[in-house]
Amino acid sequence: MMRLTTIVDLRGRDEAAKSPTLGHDTGSIRIVSTPVEPRTSGRVQQALADGSASAALMRDLMISSYRHYVTEAA
Repeated sequence: MMRLTTIVDLRGRDEAAKSPTLGHDTGSIRIVSTPVEPRTSGRVQQALADGSASAALMRDLMISSYRHYVTEAA
């Protein structure tokens, strides 16, 4: 049986504030907050609102977001 000892929380600050990590006593579990702030959520919301959302656009936005994670949020 593996025991969970550490949680690395990569959620952005606003997302983590809306839904804190674990709703109960974590006991001996260490929580490490390392926020990776989303850069594309505004563009995604705009595309959904103005009807320009497409599979290709969403794919491109996700790729851009993941590239940001490894180059700027490391």
